[in-house]
Amino acid sequence: MGDVDAQVLTALCFEDGEGISPSPESSIHYFTLAAENDDQYSQWHLGRCYEDGKGVEASPEKAIYYYKLAADKDHLLAQYCLGSLLKQLHRDSEAFEYFMMASNNNSSDFYKTKAQYVVGSCFENGRGVAVNVRRAVHYYQLAADAGSVKAQCRLCEAYFHGQLGLQKSYEKGLQYFIAAAESDDSGALMDLGTISLRTSSEDVKDILQKKIAILESKANQGDIAIQVVLGLYFDSEIGTEPSPEKSFYYYSLAAAQNDASAQFHLGECYLKGKGVEPSPEKALHYYRLASDQGDLMAQIRIGECFLALGRNEEAFHYFALVSQNKDNFFAGIALNSMAECFERGHGVEKSEQSALSYYQQAANQGSTTAKFRLAKAYISGELGLAPSLELAMHYYKLLEEGFPTIVRFELGKLLYEHKRYQEAFAYFKLVVEDNSVRHKVFIAEAQYYLGLMYENGEGVEKSASMAETYFQLAAEYGYAGPSDMIL
Repeated sequence: MGDVDAQVLTALCFEDGEGISPSPESSIHYFTLAAENDDQYSQWHLGRCYEDGKGVEASPEKAIYYYKLAADKDHLLAQYCLGSLLKQLHRDSEAFEYFMMASNNNSSDFYKTKAQYVVGSCFENGRGVAVNVRRAVHYYQLAADAGSVKAQCRLCEAYFHGQLGLQKSYEKGLQYFIAAAESDDSGALMDLGTISLRTSSEDVKDILQKKIAILESKANQGDIAIQVVLGLYFDSEIGTEPSPEKSFYYYSLAAAQNDASAQFHLGECYLKGKGVEPSPEKALHYYRLASDQGDLMAQIRIGECFLALGRNEEAFHYFALVSQNKDNFFAGIALNSMAECFERGHGVEKSEQSALSYYQQAANQGSTTAKFRLAKAYISGELGLAPSLELAMHYYKLLEEGFPTIVRFELGKLLYEHKRYQEAFAYFKLVVEDNSVRHKVFIAEAQYYLGLMYENGEGVEKSASMAETYFQLAAEYGYAGPSDMIL
């Protein structure tokens, strides 16, 4: 059987190259021996190796096998990792089972708290389990009490707006906001900023500004992680409080300290003219710095820079390189870019058939852009496809979890155009329940459609008063006429 401790120690030495030449194959060999001797750490570690393709060919099924060996013996980290992997594979009910196991684990650990938050989210959104807001609140409270900033922010919003079956309470909401703001987790800034946008509370805005002032002081003292967080917070595309010049400043500070993430985002600033004059050449410089540190998205952006510079064949070459990567997410983005090249004739001979093939491959690898493109193609009969309402809806529904408001809006419009009014009405109602500032333009148009449907009795009983209510809401939200908005 062999000495388990010695097998694990030998595996770690081969993995880290301590006192011996690194050998991923030998490391896997000894971890496997220890796992067969029922060592839970080794079983979990092999799960990670097979999930990430570290020292072995990536295999989700083998990762699940090894995670499960340890998870079923109450190994907390294996339970959490298994739940996360199953969630990525859209095996929601199985994922929920292991997140629940982790949340009730006897250990007191960071991953138990994370699992409690995830379980709360599952109960709130019906992922892998029936919706139960009472139990959602219970698990959010467990996580919040253990220091989860995400849970604290969710409960803050719930109390501010009377969500999750909770009675509105500004005082309780503010308590959770203060707890989240006092956390050392600088990553909480985005959530705190979102809450601030959705409330008129001066207390909330004052607390947030004090938090930002503290973080800015630390950033100017050289804290790289906080520099990146502030860059993201002020980013004009993805930030909560857009300020392109501030975003560029903080990204520049971190990039100067060789942070790959900041180098990538600085490339984004130069490519898109965010807080600085656009310059594909400078964007290319920063993307290359990030790429040299293994940033796959930077490699894709290098291809996009070549397109902007008219160097189309070089662009296609970069996309093809990344498309062969084992990471499905980045491979999907690269495959989608290759599809766009075939559709437009950039660097390759124009071919609808090849474009369609690559869009389909990209969609299978999880590319959201490819799924949206295929949905649109099935609506309008592009890429050589015959129009198909059902297939268009199929691709939209694949995107609903990640982009619920946008996808429901598009589904509502599509069904309305096909005179399936009751279904369209249901989707538009879901859209207007969103109170996110970012989705204001979609909400406004959905309100207009609801007014139209009440006015004409389409999918709902005619009501002039309800029609007038929704038309007025649409106007207040800034509705300025029909649009064709899509990611």
